[in-house]
Amino acid sequence: YDDMCNGMNEWKNVAPIIRQTLFCHAQDQLAIKQQIIELTKKTQKLEQVHTEIGTQFQQKTQQIQDQFKSSISGIQKKIEDIEEQQLENQFGLKRQQETLDNNIILIKDLSGKNKESFDVQYNNLQKQVDIKLQGFQESLFDLQKQQQSMINQELLIRTEDNLQNQLQKAKQLLAEQISEIDSNQQSQQLKIEKVQQLQEKLLKSQTVEVQSTQARVMQETENLLKESLKQFATKQVVKELTTKINDKLTNVQQTVDELSQSLNGGEATQNVQILAKKINQVENSVEQRLLELNKITLIDKTFKAQFEVLEQRLSEIQMQHKNKQIVTLDVFEQQIQHLQNSQKQQVENHVDQLLESQLFRQVKSTVKQEIDQLKLLQHEELSHKLEEIQKQFIKKLSLKINPEEQFRQIEDQCSEIKKLVELVGGDVDFKLQKYREEQFNVTQQEIEVVKQSINSMSGALQTQNDVLSCKLRDYDTYLVGNQNNTQPSARWTWKTKKTSQNQAIIWTNEEFNSLQSNYIWERGKSQVMVVQAGCYKIEFVVFARKRPSVQVVLNNECLINCLCGGGPVIYSVPKAAGAGCFFGQSHVDYLWIASNSVLQIVIGSEFASCISGYLVLTKQW
Repeated sequence: YDDMCNGMNEWKNVAPIIRQTLFCHAQDQLAIKQQIIELTKKTQKLEQVHTEIGTQFQQKTQQIQDQFKSSISGIQKKIEDIEEQQLENQFGLKRQQETLDNNIILIKDLSGKNKESFDVQYNNLQKQVDIKLQGFQESLFDLQKQQQSMINQELLIRTEDNLQNQLQKAKQLLAEQISEIDSNQQSQQLKIEKVQQLQEKLLKSQTVEVQSTQARVMQETENLLKESLKQFATKQVVKELTTKINDKLTNVQQTVDELSQSLNGGEATQNVQILAKKINQVENSVEQRLLELNKITLIDKTFKAQFEVLEQRLSEIQMQHKNKQIVTLDVFEQQIQHLQNSQKQQVENHVDQLLESQLFRQVKSTVKQEIDQLKLLQHEELSHKLEEIQKQFIKKLSLKINPEEQFRQIEDQCSEIKKLVELVGGDVDFKLQKYREEQFNVTQQEIEVVKQSINSMSGALQTQNDVLSCKLRDYDTYLVGNQNNTQPSARWTWKTKKTSQNQAIIWTNEEFNSLQSNYIWERGKSQVMVVQAGCYKIEFVVFARKRPSVQVVLNNECLINCLCGGGPVIYSVPKAAGAGCFFGQSHVDYLWIASNSVLQIVIGSEFASCISGYLVLTKQW
């Protein structure tokens, strides 16, 4: 395969076109062989699958038969046991009938004597049963009332504990937030100190020109501060909100006290309803306060934005007037203190409102959860008691079933089981037969498809072989006719300046070749193979701006070396009008070339100046 691709050994005398056709033919044959191998593998796999399926089918059939036999034996044993029980029950029934007949005779004898006493005793028993049932129902109602009162007391105690815990948590959160506010105040004080230092520096560097610009700056700062103070003056609502929230907290504590007092009085259910109403009122008030708080937060955001704008404006003024006085220390400090106090009040009010809303939400959720739990517990207890009472009455009122009916039911079940077993056995046999037939048909179809594909591929290969043989015959006759008429020759051109690693010319095109079986060349290679031995005329030219040295290499040996030095002919570099003309290294010679030899043209020096070239070989005899 490698020799055929590279044209070595036995494939030297074969033309590249023929080798390419044979190569394609060989590739097609290999592909067909691979397909045939794959098809054979598939058939083998199908046979293996068929055998495996057959074994599995046999195993499953055996398992089903064994299970069927075991089930039949078990059913037979059960039937025998049932028959024995039937005989025993029949004997028992006969005995019971005899005893019943004797008892009936005795009852008939005693019925006339004891009718009146029996009726009186029966009526007394009914009255006693009714009295006991009434007492039992009254005791149940009393127990339910006691349970409800106890549960309500426990719920109220739990709610008090939860409220106390939540108040403690709220106090802790307030302490943490106050500490954060103190830290923020310290950071603001540091900023104020920095501003004071900057002002002191500015006071030191004041000049006479400051007086003219001072009035403008003072007016701008006063206007900005007035606008911010006007907007901030609306925040007096915060104080009103704090007072209202404190009132609500006192109301909550009063409700807790009232609940604790109501626990002592035993009026739990009414207090729970009152508490629910109060919680609804508190929720409504909290929602209103939340709306007000949202308004305040919006105002706070606007104030912060304006304060940032003010700071930016002050920084711009400081950058513009580095050497000028801006504001006196007293006025600036008063403004900053006023802003700090307002921010403190706003933050404290905001925190109080948030705490109050969270506390009421938690109280509401806990109360709802506890009420739901109470309802579920009461419902479960009542349902459980009713079920127990129903079971007791059913046990008392239930009658024994006759043994004859039991035997009939057992016989019906046995007959149904037999029918089901017969149906299952018939379905299994039918399905197994169908499965075998389907698999056999599928395997036969696949084998037929494989055979058809193999036959079609073999027919295509035969047609390709016939076509190739005809083409080779025609080509050989054509070559023989050309050899008789003219001397076989070939020419190759070089136009791309491509060379191999050893600076051998890689020919771009084969211009003509009168005997392709003798002159063999592949595109993209520098080697030209000469198959037949004989005397050959070689002509080659390498055009260049400077005359290069060129070698004729046969079988990796240099036979002719055309140097770039002086010689019998003088070459001059063209200039002016002849600048577009080029000379190079050219040579014409005769060589005796052995069979299957490889020829190359190698550039020795001045490769960069080379442009193009060609090579001609003609066989003389």
